[in-house]
This record gives sequence, C-alpha cells and structure tokens, in this order.
Amino acid sequence: LRRKLYAGIISQESAYFDQTSLGDLISRLSSDTDLVQGAVTDQALALLKQIIVAIGSVGLLFYTSISLALISVAILPPIAVCARLVGGRMREREKRARELHADATSLAEQALTCIRTVQQFVAEQYETEKYNQAVNAAHAEGIQNTKLKALFGSVMGLVVNLALLCVLGYGGVLVSDGTLSPGDLASFVMYSVMMGGEIVGISSGFIGLAKAIAAANRIFE
Repeated sequence: LRRKLYAGIISQESAYFDQTSLGDLISRLSSDTDLVQGAVTDQALALLKQIIVAIGSVGLLFYTSISLALISVAILPPIAVCARLVGGRMREREKRARELHADATSLAEQALTCIRTVQQFVAEQYETEKYNQAVNAAHAEGIQNTKLKALFGSVMGLVVNLALLCVLGYGGVLVSDGTLSPGDLASFVMYSVMMGGEIVGISSGFIGLAKAIAAANRIFE
C-alpha cells in the first residue's frame, strides 16, 4: 500500500503539489498507512473472531430458551443503528483530526527546511507559536473524538447490562413457574454475558475500523 501510494503521489502533476502540503503527503505515507495496516490485520481478525463468538452465543441462547433469547437479541437493532450513526460521525472527526496533524507537520517541515531564514529573522518564537496552535487544534479535535468514543462505549455497556437484568428478572419468573430449570437459567446467563462481552468488543472494533476508514479515505482520495 505504501509503495503504491508513493508511486501515485510521485506521478502527480506539479499543480497537485502546489495544492497539497508536503506534511500532508508525509502523513499519508506514514501514519495513515500504518493505521490502515493495523485495521486489515490485527483489528480485522479480532473483529471476525468476536462476530463468530457472538453468533455462536446467540445460537446457544435460542437453544436454551427462545423467550429469553428474544429479550437478549432485542438490544441488537438499537446497537446497530447507534453504531452506524456514531461511526459516521467518528470517521468525519478522525479525518479532520488527521488533516490538522498533517497541517502541523507541514508547518514544522517548512520551518525546519528554511531554518537559516528563520534564524536570520529571529522568528523562532513565531514559528513555535504557529506550530503550537496547529498541534492544539489537532489535540482539541482528538479530545472530542475520544469523548464520543467513551460515550458510545458507555452506552453500549449500559444497554448490555440492562438486557442482562431483564433476562435475570424474566428468567426468575420462568424458574418459579417451572418452565425453566435453574441450571438452564445459569447457562443462559453465562451465554448472555459471553454475547454481551463480544458485542462490546465489536463496538470497540467498529470504532477502530472507523478510524482506519478515515485514514483510507485520505489515502485513496
């Protein structure tokens, strides 16, 4: 990917380099490609494993008790809708943050390339302030993205725990009526915890993929 990206960049016309900063291009060749590489290797494999385990857990839930399983899987549609909305927002914020980091890199590259000119005009403090402002802007965007990620993860955990409480409550009623044995309820709770953990893991993996997609959009644009 990095070789093809470099070949694509180096073959562009001169007008392209007039419109695109060198720091932006370096950022795409380094950090963006690293992020995409991590997504298609470690994160993709982990996400695939979590999806397989979650599907298996759902099958065991329905095998143990259909009525309780319907309560457990009722959380999946809201989670999917929330993940789609939050994922789109995070891709936009992540792309913006990476562009701001690229701008900061470009400022540093320009100052260091012309360091003798900077020193002759005693502009070290001025260049430092410009770089600090650029880094602070990127940092602020990253903080907002982190807050959104934390909120999403908290909501996912809350939804999963509420579903588990509903399962315990309704499962206790079924055990009292003799419809479900205590052993089956214990097994169902174990499968529910397993499914809930994988769902939380999938949501975290989805956030990682959203960041990688934002980096890929910068690479392939």
